Amino acid sequence: MLLATILAGASNLGLARMAYASKHVSHSQLTCGSMWYLRSETYTDALARIVDGHYDLPFARRWGEVGNTSSDGQFFAANRGSGLINAKYGPDPGLKIYSFLSGRHGSFHSSVIGATAGEAPFVLDGLVGNSMLLNPLIHYTDTGGVSDHVFALFHLLGMKLAPRLRDYPDRKLACFGLPRQWPFLAPLMGIPIKDDVIAQHWG
Repeated sequence: MLLATILAGASNLGLARMAYASKHVSHSQLTCGSMWYLRSETYTDALARIVDGHYDLPFARRWGEVGNTSSDGQFFAANRGSGLINAKYGPDPGLKIYSFLSGRHGSFHSSVIGATAGEAPFVLDGLVGNSMLLNPLIHYTDTGGVSDHVFALFHLLGMKLAPRLRDYPDRKLACFGLPRQWPFLAPLMGIPIKDDVIAQHWG
């Protein structure tokens, strides 16, 4: 009964049509299973157990370091009125699913976000607060998943962010104090951070 309920959602068939297509499972049984057992928390916990079991398989260990994770967004078209238009993906409305992948090719988290939303605020969502045994060490993103705030939060949490940056030569580093403290980084240095302004408005 529970497997049929899960399949009804996974195939977008729905409980009524799944009951009609099944010989030994009624619509009331499927409804009961959906109401009592299938929630966001139970799906998350079940996925964590499956992914952890996959990581322990001897062959999966040959694919790489499990802690080398990555994330990226994928656009999906939607009906008029149920999505936003992002010119990057064309004239049709839609949404993005921001997905996370481990170094052993396990898809362990995804977030549904607006088509026009920036991806950087969602980078940490799949790496913290989940029930997996996964210990993220290095996380890879594209340019869309990068911001100064994300770099800082990764450092505070003891993780490393390794983005693949577009237009890298045009990016500059900000620093406290005078840039000449790091002469070997001179080509990369931008405008210094105004720490006096930060101190003035702190608290």
